[in-house]
Amino acid sequence: MSNNSQPDKMHRPVAGRWFGIGWLVCMLVGLSYLLLSGSVSLQTNVLKLLPRGEQDPVVQEAVEQFTQRGAKQWLIAIEHAQKSQVIEALAQVGKAMASHRQFAEVTWQRDPAQQQQIFAFLRQYQPYLMTETQLDVLVNQPQLLADQAMQTLYQPVGLASSAVFGWDPLFTFSHYMNSLPQAKGLTLDENGYWIVKTDSGYMGYVTVVLADTPFNQDIQQTSVDLMTHWQQQLSQQFPGMQLYSAGVVLHAASHIAQAKWEISTVGTGSMIGVLMLILIAFRSIRPLVLALLPIGLGVVGAFTLTHLVFGEVHLLTLVFGASLIGISIDYTFHYLADYYHQRPEARYQVIRHIFPAITIGMLTTVVGYLGLIIAPFPALRQMAVFSVAGLVCAYLSVVFLFPYGVRWSTRPFSSGLIHRLQIILRPLGATSARAFWGAWLAMMVVAGFGWSQLVFVDDIRSLQQSNPLLMEQEAQMRRWIELDEINRFFIVRGESSNDVMGNERPLVQALNHQFAGTDKSVMALSQWLPAKEQQQQVKQAYQAVRDAPEHPLKNYLSDLGLTEDEVFEALNNYSHTGVAPLDLNALLASPMGQQLGQLWLEKSSSSLVILNGIRAEDEATLTQLASLFPAVDYVNKVDDLSTLFARYRQLALLCLGISVLAISVIFCARYGVRRGLMVMLPPASALWVALGLVGLTGSIGNLFSVMALFLVLGVGIDFSVFLFEGRGKASTLLAVILSALTTLLSFGLLALSQTAAIHAFGMVVALGICCALLFAIMVAKTRAGSIS
Repeated sequence: MSNNSQPDKMHRPVAGRWFGIGWLVCMLVGLSYLLLSGSVSLQTNVLKLLPRGEQDPVVQEAVEQFTQRGAKQWLIAIEHAQKSQVIEALAQVGKAMASHRQFAEVTWQRDPAQQQQIFAFLRQYQPYLMTETQLDVLVNQPQLLADQAMQTLYQPVGLASSAVFGWDPLFTFSHYMNSLPQAKGLTLDENGYWIVKTDSGYMGYVTVVLADTPFNQDIQQTSVDLMTHWQQQLSQQFPGMQLYSAGVVLHAASHIAQAKWEISTVGTGSMIGVLMLILIAFRSIRPLVLALLPIGLGVVGAFTLTHLVFGEVHLLTLVFGASLIGISIDYTFHYLADYYHQRPEARYQVIRHIFPAITIGMLTTVVGYLGLIIAPFPALRQMAVFSVAGLVCAYLSVVFLFPYGVRWSTRPFSSGLIHRLQIILRPLGATSARAFWGAWLAMMVVAGFGWSQLVFVDDIRSLQQSNPLLMEQEAQMRRWIELDEINRFFIVRGESSNDVMGNERPLVQALNHQFAGTDKSVMALSQWLPAKEQQQQVKQAYQAVRDAPEHPLKNYLSDLGLTEDEVFEALNNYSHTGVAPLDLNALLASPMGQQLGQLWLEKSSSSLVILNGIRAEDEATLTQLASLFPAVDYVNKVDDLSTLFARYRQLALLCLGISVLAISVIFCARYGVRRGLMVMLPPASALWVALGLVGLTGSIGNLFSVMALFLVLGVGIDFSVFLFEGRGKASTLLAVILSALTTLLSFGLLALSQTAAIHAFGMVVALGICCALLFAIMVAKTRAGSIS
């Protein structure tokens, strides 16, 4: 044993052990930083993907406020032919749900005290509050207003009552209260339930505010269980009763259930496949444990460096960074494949054998990812830094740690396995140059036709398939109840709150005019807050009526039997107040503040105008309306994100092309022009063929398809370089095939996913890796002459 170990000791690096110890210490420091630092930030805000110059803080605040509010809202609707049974069911469901800690607020009945508080608050501003139409009639047609008041007074059922007449004999304030926005189709019954008449009877609803994010799995499970329970119980208790739901929480629960199923099937199958591969190839489980070392250290190093550079790591960066697994495991397989052909003591020489190949592979892959740095988008730059740092860390882990971590005795490869590989691949090794180029050209032409059929769809709604049953329930509810539209809204800006309201009012007027006679509606602060000038005009108009010697409204009151002093007192109540005109601060601090606060952006002192019932065909009109008002921005969150994804996709394709050119230059410098282009041929061809075949299958392309090409490029470069440098060695061939199969099992099986984004990524990886492997083996023949 000592004689065998002597040559290896002679080739042992003098400072190798200390380099390994130093590298391990660095990784431990990085891991400690992640575990102990309280400032580690994982960014999920998609607006952070925009270049800094395009990150409008007002839009960010609006989207965050809407997302936090809208995501926690859950609406449950109950429909039945009998109104009394709907009310009974509402009370049962509401009271039961209010007892659960997962729900912060449950409302199924309007609190009379709250209504009285709102009324009392607004009544103190009675001398200032009147609709614009009423003000115009009061000033220009007072007799008409007197006739309307008389008509209201003698209506059998209406606003008139002795109590109302005592403090509002003109009924102007009562009309103003009725003019305030209310939900479409809903009426508040005598018991405070919101009820709407439908084709099948009546529909009432329970509003739930979640105690935490809808992605909290405890809240999801509770919500799903309660819906299932109430659907069964109410259908038995009240035959024919229907239960509907609208909100993020059940959609999130459905997606989580789908993800769990895919993890338990695709993920488990992938893991079993990788274990079987390693057992067949190395007849031991220990190589798998060793393979996890560079992957784990690569992720730790990548996350730490990215967080230090950017101050945060975006979730999309982590998703893309998972491709490190497919590339960094190449280094492990090449080390082990070569090591298993050597003596156990030759672990230092193994690094020398594979060092040129893995170094060139690492450097060229790094150049490929560095192409993303030229993009002005923060997320692409983060992806570049994360990937480069991860690959370098994985590479250094193999170089510094493997010679000291692999000490077990080796077993020879199964001769049957090698023999079968030789039989399978012999036709490729015997392929003539003419046959190779003929096959290559045919595939390029077929892929070109596929590219002509390929359609890129960047709409983010296509990336996630929603539960059809939940979508049907929401559609049924939208027929009768207004559901808040959290993806479309206007932002109104100004120098002060008065400026904002002044800028908002003409927009709301234009929208009301545009939506007249439709089921579309608007909700805005200015609907509750008349302009100060208008409030002063209202008070002055009341005073003018009071002080006028003769006036139609005085005659109206006199005809009802009031004395002159009583007429003066009645009109004086309209013009005398101890408070200033209603302003925004008072409104937001009022009992309506909780409801109306969602329409005000505190940080930026801007307002939101919410839209309901909007459809895709309204987009052009809304965009045009926004352009007419300088202080107004129209925001369509879905379309904006889809546009952002399209820009990312186009820029990623450009970066990919630049990376291919840069790597080609490196290969030409290393191997010469002819051989360098031949080494680059397999990965470059795989990129073209992969998306071309996607087009042929009728599938769509998107950002995730393009990002998958970077994984194909990185792994494909490794295949080509390792086979070219390995000169047909059986160990190199085995390592390349193991790497390809592992990547296919880890990422290619994602093509089976029902989630569009994951399916697109997996499909491109599967097609690209197969093409890269096939082309790399065929091109390697030009270097080795045959596959031995």
